[in-house]
Amino acid sequence: VLSDEVTHGMRVETESKRKRKDGTVFDVSILGAPIIHGGAQIGVYAIYREITERKRSLEELQMQKAYLEKLFNSFAAEIPRQVELEYAKAGSSQPRTMIFAPYCFTQDLISGGTYLLGREVGKSPVKQLRISRISAVKVLERPAFHSDVDELERAAKYQIGGWIRADEPELVSLRVKGASWIQAMEEARPDFPEFTLKRKDGFAYITFLANAPEGLIRWILQMGPAAEVLGPESLRTQVANATEEMAAMYR
Repeated sequence: VLSDEVTHGMRVETESKRKRKDGTVFDVSILGAPIIHGGAQIGVYAIYREITERKRSLEELQMQKAYLEKLFNSFAAEIPRQVELEYAKAGSSQPRTMIFAPYCFTQDLISGGTYLLGREVGKSPVKQLRISRISAVKVLERPAFHSDVDELERAAKYQIGGWIRADEPELVSLRVKGASWIQAMEEARPDFPEFTLKRKDGFAYITFLANAPEGLIRWILQMGPAAEVLGPESLRTQVANATEEMAAMYR
């Protein structure tokens, strides 16, 4: 049918499947068009492009959208509901089933990515699960009760880089040098809680609140020697230890 349409002067764009010599099937986009010369059709041409990865990415995106809608409905309902999830943690190829009491969505403020924050039922620590690692969602009839909302609020508000804690936040203080780094943060300020930036003597003095050092250390180290932690002392020590470990790799 496609060949007939192109032969009769029609331009055709469609998607189909083809089979390789080894029998595997893959997705393709097909563009077919007539070749016209001197007002007459003298032939046809066709372009095939493999779109297997594009199709897979689109399907994954649609699936994640469906999960997000289910999860949002579970905790935004008048009576929030528990959910049954299939979740594969980092480094694991096999998902495990968990019953989760969701509280809200969070966003990785450094590298991006949406998370579901809450508690695994029967366990006390606050957790956040990366949405892209969820492979199945089922909303249950059981209500999702949260005994300590303050912990969940702190974990959601002060998380940076995908790591969370329910502790009270500490004031983080940095001194940053380098015109490029300083201007970049002035033009696109990090969305950190109570972020401030003041210039003085060629430096930028930055403060904000945070309670999970793991993602914060990663953010600081991206600036290399341009950033110095002034406080708290515990964070300064952790960054120093990380830089010493990195330096040892190159000796």
